[in-house]
Amino acid sequence: GDLLRPTPAGLCCVPGDFVIDPVRPVERAVITHGHGDHARPGHRAVLATGEPFFEHHGPKAVFFGRFVLGLRVWASWLAGATRMRWRSFALWNALGGITWATAVGLFAYFLGHSAGSAIEAFGIYGLAAVVIAIASVFLAHRRHRRRQRGVASTDAGHEGAGTGEAQPPSGR
Repeated sequence: GDLLRPTPAGLCCVPGDFVIDPVRPVERAVITHGHGDHARPGHRAVLATGEPFFEHHGPKAVFFGRFVLGLRVWASWLAGATRMRWRSFALWNALGGITWATAVGLFAYFLGHSAGSAIEAFGIYGLAAVVIAIASVFLAHRRHRRRQRGVASTDAGHEGAGTGEAQPPSGR
């Protein structure tokens, strides 16, 4: 049942059978950053995260991180945590911000211009029909997802019924 369990060596991920940032040599280690308190010799197998990724993909991650909600903050934080060079970070962060702002501004401008043209061509009633159609599709999709979740939770409740233990998935 446990996902993570504290051990004398560090925090153990039970399903993966590895220790995160171990303080002593272990069979399988995941090293989250390369400080001396985590990157120790003696581990049998090591997965290093963070630094290797940013060494190879740092500028791309910072640039494209501007376009993904949530990643904007994390890309900057990880760039600092992995000691990305300041000049490289500043350049790619600025270029990403400028590109994002330009793209969003142009998109809004042309969308607004297109919306004005559509209102002129079809009138306000045509615009209202499009908005109603989009809302109807959205609501139908939400209703479908809710039904799917209800079916999935009902199926999950019937697994292992009467035996006291879970049965393997039915293969659906």
